[in-house]
Amino acid sequence: MKHSLVEHHFAVIQNQQLHYACEGEGELLLFLHGFPQYWQAWEKQLCFFSKNHKAVALDLRGFHLSSKPTEISDYQMEVLVEDIRQLILHLGYTKASIIGHDWGGSIAWDFAARYPQHTDKLIVINAVPLQGFARTLLHNPQQRLASQYIHIVRAIGNDHFFIQNEFERLFFAFKQRQPAWDLSETEKDLYRASWKLQGDAVLPMLNYYRATPIFPPQNPKDVQQLETFALAPTAPYQVKAPVLAIWGEKDTALLSENLDTMADYAFNLQIQRIPEASHWVVEEYPEKVNQLIAQFL
Repeated sequence: MKHSLVEHHFAVIQNQQLHYACEGEGELLLFLHGFPQYWQAWEKQLCFFSKNHKAVALDLRGFHLSSKPTEISDYQMEVLVEDIRQLILHLGYTKASIIGHDWGGSIAWDFAARYPQHTDKLIVINAVPLQGFARTLLHNPQQRLASQYIHIVRAIGNDHFFIQNEFERLFFAFKQRQPAWDLSETEKDLYRASWKLQGDAVLPMLNYYRATPIFPPQNPKDVQQLETFALAPTAPYQVKAPVLAIWGEKDTALLSENLDTMADYAFNLQIQRIPEASHWVVEEYPEKVNQLIAQFL
């Protein structure tokens, strides 16, 4: 689905070139995609919300047309959040409503907690605050089991596992977690082209998982690290802005039990569950997602 009104621009942020697509004028809506996607995951949202807003979909660093630094430290949360803060200022705004899915949602939550002065409203879609996820991992054996794939992604030198056979295993990630969305051949070609921009030997986007201290523990040291993170004060992760959480309940990677911790991190929280949807709820039910976001805004 193409829209001729979408504009494409680059901004130099923290010495990296970040690509973003935008459409419309008005208050700023900033859309942050997840793994292993890119800005086009939000194309239908850009079209819908640009009627009354300036709708911007970013290629996060490491993805698609944005710069792809190779150091793991370049993907730590404080760096990712600073990208968002500087982009908002670059666009000529001081505040934005942030919409994020998957990794984009975790970044959006961290941003809203760190920078309430720059956050109007927060919408997260099948994403949770990182400390909340750490708490769920610590106490929920089913979530630890569902998250074992993270160890495969984190493994240094394992990039070829995802590159081989025309990115077969990245496509499997889409298919494994969704009952109602099947990529067209055109969409598959677009994703292959995007992933090929990553390089022939390494995939910088994997560094999101390698940089995070939160993963299923495999030994007592891992448990101790997870406990330190999960049991720390919640204040740094609490969001003062109104929060909407949209959740596809058939998500097999992020279980719905993660919602149980979310109220501890939001002063004004609405949760909208979509029982028939999976992790890829934006693609499965775009009209429903648009409706929920529009009502909240």
